[in-house]
Amino acid sequence: MRARLTASQAGPDWFAGREGGSGRIFVARVGPWSIAGIVLLIGLFVGATLAILLGALLIAIPVVGLLIAGALIANAVRARLRR
Repeated sequence: MRARLTASQAGPDWFAGREGGSGRIFVARVGPWSIAGIVLLIGLFVGATLAILLGALLIAIPVVGLLIAGALIANAVRARLRR
């Protein structure tokens, strides 16, 4: 006679499948249309990433320019106040 296991001893839920049977895993063959789809998805991901990075760069350029201009103006004002 088998001893009954409690919930904590039974193991994870995903492991408790059919007791005596076996499962099947179906693997599809990769054809030319699948490869084209994968390449297009990778290209879409790379393009979106590039667009985000270029957008961040286009925002960062004027910000850096304003910081440099502010530093130059602050330096000029400080030099006038010293005199």
